[in-house]
Amino acid sequence: TQEFSDAWFIGFTPQITAGVWVGFDDHRIKFGGSFGQGASAALPIWAIFMHDVYEKLNLPVEDFTPPASGNVVEVTFCRESIYELGQPRLISKDCRTGGLTDIINKKDIPPPFDVMLDREPRFNPYQYQDTTTFQRDNKFRSN
Repeated sequence: TQEFSDAWFIGFTPQITAGVWVGFDDHRIKFGGSFGQGASAALPIWAIFMHDVYEKLNLPVEDFTPPASGNVVEVTFCRESIYELGQPRLISKDCRTGGLTDIINKKDIPPPFDVMLDREPRFNPYQYQDTTTFQRDNKFRSN
């Protein structure tokens, strides 16, 4: 959750859907650091569980069958557009960090990564100057 008291991961394969919750009944207890994120706390448990289920049930590893509509396509995204910009862009010659392949709806295909357009200055909290002051009458005003 946003308050670092619950960590969830829900994943699925063509044969199985499973979810893992890690947390505390007492919500005054919080996870420290990034451990409270689902990918850090719950995902490893989910992966071990899924591995054991596949092994014990002797299930074959299968790919998902794409919908017959043809509306779903496989694309490769530029890694830096995801991790640095938070805006997925298709891989291009400008992409320095390689790609990640996923399946998406055709109508959601983003533009290719363009180093000239996608290299906007990022917010730097150390350059931010607060112009809001707190007056004695407990009201905010902006300078």
